[in-house]
Amino acid sequence: MSSLNTNNGPNTKKEEKTKLLTGSNNRVEELAIQDFLYIYNHERDKKTAYFLWFFLGLGGIHHIYLRRYLHFIICVLWLWITFSFLYIKMYVLCFAVPYIVVWLIDGLRMQHLVDIANNDIVPKEKKINPWSVYDIYLFWIPPFGIGGLHHFYTGYYWRFVTYLFSLGFIGFGWLLDLVLIPCYYYPKLKQSFLNKIENKEVFVKHHKTKGQLWMCWFPFNGWLGLHHYYCGDISLGICYTLTCGGWLLGWLLDLFLLNHFYRRFDENIEKQHDKWKKENDIGNVSATDNESKHFRPKYPLIFKKTYYHAYITWLSGLCVFGFQHLYLQNWIIFLGHILTFGGAGIMWIVDFFLLPSFVRYSNERLGLIEKVGENDVGNNITNNGDNKMDDNNNNNNNVIISNLESYKNNQVKQVQYNFETEYRHALYTTYLYWFPLIGLVGAYYIYLRQYKQFILRLFTLNFFLIGWIIDLFRIPSLVRNKLKEEESQNNNNRNEHLIQ
Repeated sequence: MSSLNTNNGPNTKKEEKTKLLTGSNNRVEELAIQDFLYIYNHERDKKTAYFLWFFLGLGGIHHIYLRRYLHFIICVLWLWITFSFLYIKMYVLCFAVPYIVVWLIDGLRMQHLVDIANNDIVPKEKKINPWSVYDIYLFWIPPFGIGGLHHFYTGYYWRFVTYLFSLGFIGFGWLLDLVLIPCYYYPKLKQSFLNKIENKEVFVKHHKTKGQLWMCWFPFNGWLGLHHYYCGDISLGICYTLTCGGWLLGWLLDLFLLNHFYRRFDENIEKQHDKWKKENDIGNVSATDNESKHFRPKYPLIFKKTYYHAYITWLSGLCVFGFQHLYLQNWIIFLGHILTFGGAGIMWIVDFFLLPSFVRYSNERLGLIEKVGENDVGNNITNNGDNKMDDNNNNNNNVIISNLESYKNNQVKQVQYNFETEYRHALYTTYLYWFPLIGLVGAYYIYLRQYKQFILRLFTLNFFLIGWIIDLFRIPSLVRNKLKEEESQNNNNRNEHLIQ
C-alpha cells in the first residue's frame, strides 16, 4: 500500500496543480491539458537541435525548435533577398557568405542556445539574460542592420524607427554601431541582468535623451516630424508628417529649438512627477518598492500652443487643409476646412489675421493658461463665503445674496471678454460651415444645435438656396442668440451651485 501511495504521489500532485491552474472539474480536460503542458514545456534536447541544424538549419528550422522566432523570420527574409538577386553575383556573395558563416556559428553555440531555450520555462524573475553581443551583431549585418533591426532586438525602439527612415543615417550610424555595440550595449545588458537577479529597478522619470532627439530630427526622420512625436507633441507631429516638415521650412527652423523642445518635455514630466508624489504621499522611491507604486508618465502630453508653430502650419496648409487648426486642436474647425476646402481659400486668408486670437483661445480651452480673473474671482467667493459663514452662522441667506452680488460684480469684465472671444470663434466656425457644399444643406445649423432647422433645410436644399443666401446676413444674430442661451443656462447652473 505504501508503494502504491508513493507511486501515485507525484501524479496526484501534478493533477491537483493542473486543476488549480485551469479550474476544471472534468477528468478528460485535465489529462488533455497535462499532455499539452508537458509537450509545450518539454526541455529542448541538444541532439535534436543538432539534427535540425545540420539538415534543415539553412532554412532556419532549428530556430523554431529553440524558440528563436525572430531569428527564424530573419533567416527566411535573408534567403528570399539572396534568391531574388541571383543574377548579381557580387550581391549573392555579400549575402550568401555571411549567412553560411552565421549558420556555422550557430552550430558552435548550440549548447548555449539549448540552455537559453530551456530557461524559458523558468519563471521570469529567475531568467538569465538571453541577449549577447553575438546576437546583436547578427541583427547588425546588412541589410537589416541598416534598418536598425539590432536596436529593435535590444529594445531601443525609437532608435530603430530613426534608423529605419534614415537608412542608418545614410550608413554612417550603422558603421559607427560596429564599434559601439560591445562597448555601449553590453554594459547595459549586464546591468539589466544584475537588476533582474536582485529584483531591483532604477527609478527614472523618463528615458528620453537629447542625443536621441537630434537623431529624430535628422532627415528623413525630421521631415516626418519624429522629433515632435519623441517629445510628446502629437498634434504638431501629425502636421509635420502630412506636410513633410512644413515643406522643410519648419524642419530647418526647428534646428534652433530642439533644446527648447527637450526642456519643455522634461518640465512637463517633472510636473507630473511632483503631482504624483503629492497624490501618493511619497518623498523618495526606493528600488524595492512595489511595481504598482512606480511613477509612469501619462501620454499624450499637451503643450502650450505658440504663434511660431501656428503660422508654420498655416503656411503649410496651402489654402485647403487647415493644418493650423489641427495643431491648435480645434477639431470642428479643422473638419470644416477639409469639407469646404478652406472656405474656398477665403478662410485661409482670414486665418492670417485671426491666428493670434485662436492661439490664445486654444490655450485657454486646453487649460494651458489661466482665464482672465478666474482664480481671483473664485478665491474671493470662497474666502468671503468662509469668513461670513464663520462670523454669521445665523444669517445664511444674507451671505448667499452677498456672495451672488459680489460674484456678478467681479465677473462683469471677464464675462464681456469671454463673450466676445466666444462670439468671434463661433461666428468664424458658422461662416466656415456656411460655405458650399455643406452649407447648401444647412450644415451650420448642426453647429448651432438647431437640429430641426437642419433637417428641414436638408430635404428642401436650404429652401432651394434662398434660405442659404438669406442666412449669410442672419448668421451674426443666430450666433448671438446661441451664445446668450448658453450663457444664461451656465449662470443658472452656477447660481444653483452657490446656493447649495
